[in-house]
Amino acid sequence: MGILKDKLAENDAILDELLMRQDSIETNRREDLERRFETVMKMVKRETRGENPALEEKAKQLYFANAD
Repeated sequence: MGILKDKLAENDAILDELLMRQDSIETNRREDLERRFETVMKMVKRETRGENPALEEKAKQLYFANAD
């Protein structure tokens, strides 16, 4: 019975580590997406000289539609 408890504890530790890694991956992915979005929007605003908010909104919608 002690061996089973040890294996269960080991499996729990492995699962905890995997969950932590998954959270880290998701956080990094979200941060990367936000950085890319900011870069794209800066490029759009520079190109439109901030004079076409409708185009900026369209770019935002297209970006997030294609981000997934």
